[in-house]
Amino acid sequence: MKRFMVAILSFSFCLLFISCKNTPTEIVPTEKATAETVPTQLQGKDESVYTAEFDPETDFDNSLGWTFSSGRNIIETADAFYLLPLSSYIYYGDKATGEYAPLCAKPECLHDEEEFNPSCNAFVGRLSLLSVNYYNGKLYYAKYTNPDYTLYRMDLDGSNHEAVLQLSCDHTKYGIMNACIHRGRVYSSGFKDIVENGEPKQLSSVVCWDMQTGEFKVIFEEKNEYGGRLPMMFFYGKYVYICIESLRGRNVTPGVKILRWDTENELLEPVFDAGEEGISGDLFSCWVVSEDEIYLTALFSGAEHSEFYRISDGKITETFSFTKNGCAFMLDGAVLINGDIEGTDQRWAQIMSFDGKMLFDSNIPLDVLNSTMPASCDYDDIAFTSVHGDPEAFYFLYDCSRSRAGDARWLVRYDISSGTPEAAVVIFATEK
Repeated sequence: MKRFMVAILSFSFCLLFISCKNTPTEIVPTEKATAETVPTQLQGKDESVYTAEFDPETDFDNSLGWTFSSGRNIIETADAFYLLPLSSYIYYGDKATGEYAPLCAKPECLHDEEEFNPSCNAFVGRLSLLSVNYYNGKLYYAKYTNPDYTLYRMDLDGSNHEAVLQLSCDHTKYGIMNACIHRGRVYSSGFKDIVENGEPKQLSSVVCWDMQTGEFKVIFEEKNEYGGRLPMMFFYGKYVYICIESLRGRNVTPGVKILRWDTENELLEPVFDAGEEGISGDLFSCWVVSEDEIYLTALFSGAEHSEFYRISDGKITETFSFTKNGCAFMLDGAVLINGDIEGTDQRWAQIMSFDGKMLFDSNIPLDVLNSTMPASCDYDDIAFTSVHGDPEAFYFLYDCSRSRAGDARWLVRYDISSGTPEAAVVIFATEK
């Protein structure tokens, strides 16, 4: 019997696998007691509540953002998708033709058919961060150039690679695990093993560099003797929101808090703190609709069902929960949970809007992978590493790292605007 296993890449756990049984769905509206809150301007609605306008040329697109390990590795423009799937080559998928290939127009180039091909325009280096950004008409990526990472940019056709910024910092303290560009700065979150007074700890941090001056700033840092967590960032206009878990020992509910960095005043402000009570779950992330409307969920719920919370007026309320317990991902305006189905090569998926309306409840097909699946890879070897998108179309990033032919990764788009999922491979990438 084949069983499709779910895997999420995380620097905290390396590779996590879970499976979920298919059970009837029921929306369970509940009220959660108010956790310890931090007095901020969020406590009290007024006409001065800040609402951001998204600028696709300069703003980080959260809907195609996080993979819980690498930041952003998917870009969408008017004409194409771009993907940095396996750290060495950037791929593109043409929206008009449906074709995909390494991002290189050289007619004689072998691209990724060679294990190491620095002459290929799509090649970005073996030790690149899995983060690609679009900013003011250019693509940006960061690769390791001992002792630091260096930010590069190139044209949308893969030509004209040039180094633009050295991402220098104290690497004994700060783990650089991603590179996210937003309004003139490069942001990175990570964690690092440190020793303090002879005791091992981990330091979680968020740092940034000014793209014009190269000025380095430490925005957030927190030490933890029980192990670090990757701070999850959400970019919202002049604010950078930071969602971080604090481990407090084995079998102890983690602490969860949200802070925000005011980029104009360069101030770090507390937004929410779950306090000693904590919130059950693992790998939390948030979605910001406005200054007074923030949503929170955990990738892995610690309860019997996946839960979804709203933070408003400084208080947290459980907006809804599912009787199913699956991997939960934020979409733009909704939350998607999913899991495998015993004995099949399909997944189940449900999408609920932020206000608790069921938008989608169906199985999603995997046979779209058949025509490109390496001979040495089967469905038992397939995992997924992230989910992105919105309630009309969402994207699964599938991975097969056990193929003898090399690693393989698929970006699959599921269009559900008609109510029935229509699957298409946007990009398929292999790497020896």
